[in-house]
Amino acid sequence: MTDDRLPNFLHIGAQKAGSTWIHFALKEHPEIFMPDNDNVGFFDTYYHRGDNWYQKQFDEYDGEKVIGEESPGYIKHPLAPQRAADLIPDAKIVLCVRNPMDRAYSQWWHAQKNWTNTPFEYTMNYHAANSAIIVPGFYDYHISRWEEYYPSDQIKIVFFDDFTSDNKSFIQDIYGFLDVDDKYSPSIVGKRIKAGEDLNEPGALYRSRRRIRNSISEHSPDIIRDNILRPMYNRFAGTVFDGYQKLITPIGRSGYQEGMDPETRQELEKIYYESIKNLEERTGRNLDHWFEYAV
Repeated sequence: MTDDRLPNFLHIGAQKAGSTWIHFALKEHPEIFMPDNDNVGFFDTYYHRGDNWYQKQFDEYDGEKVIGEESPGYIKHPLAPQRAADLIPDAKIVLCVRNPMDRAYSQWWHAQKNWTNTPFEYTMNYHAANSAIIVPGFYDYHISRWEEYYPSDQIKIVFFDDFTSDNKSFIQDIYGFLDVDDKYSPSIVGKRIKAGEDLNEPGALYRSRRRIRNSISEHSPDIIRDNILRPMYNRFAGTVFDGYQKLITPIGRSGYQEGMDPETRQELEKIYYESIKNLEERTGRNLDHWFEYAV
């Protein structure tokens, strides 16, 4: 399929590596079109909906120089690279990597806001090689899979370390890679944006809300979905779910700030050691500061 409304870049993750902030910074640039959805998920979750569905995600495109979309799940999905290359082979790929131990813990902590109540140690040890929390951190492996379908000069690897130290230079580096004005400074520079920062609803309630939303998207004609059902759902969600949050005790950040158990972190460092060293070799970047213990 050839269409001006298809993306010419993808931000593929990783999750919990500044993806929400990056989405807003890209979307704000006047030469970039990004859909409002910061997790389109076509090449992993919604591929069965077809190319026409994907194209519709960019219906509001209005002649901007470049089009992009963000889906943090793309980094780890086994078929996403090939699916993307089949449809948009000339697209540029942006990947932000974060200390994988910190990234895994942050993703687990985010899941606790949905009251999954699964200890981090159990999450890590339950067949760690296949853990949805552990697998995204094997960056060298995921990069090599994407390089099977995209040349290395179309893939931009950026570091969450740089995001935290100077997010203006960080995003302007990405702008330059996308061939848009790299002097532009988005309004969110210096500000913190977190996905689901106020999300405290229990997992079952969250999943119910998601099922309702997905059912509306999948089974309703566009005109009814967009003009009747979705506004009705949004009003319902805003009233019921926001009201429920007032009845529960928000989860504080003290536990997150205390960090993971030292023995657990040391074990994670062993799991990721070889992958991190491969990433160092690939990028020419020293990542010794990612380790807190001698491995």
